[in-house]
Amino acid sequence: MAATAIALTKIPLNGGVELPATAALDGTAGAEIQFDGQDTKIVILIENSGSSAGDVTFKAGNG
Repeated sequence: MAATAIALTKIPLNGGVELPATAALDGTAGAEIQFDGQDTKIVILIENSGSSAGDVTFKAGNG
């Protein structure tokens, strides 16, 4: 299975937006976030809806 594509949600300065629906991640392939703009200020929200704790690993990009 391919990595789950996660779309960026841009938040306007001094504004707010409704949170997008969560996406289930593949346990092997994980997820991929395309940073295609200015990305010095990023917030990533992760929700574990399972009953056991899990690990999150961020793989370095090419920047």
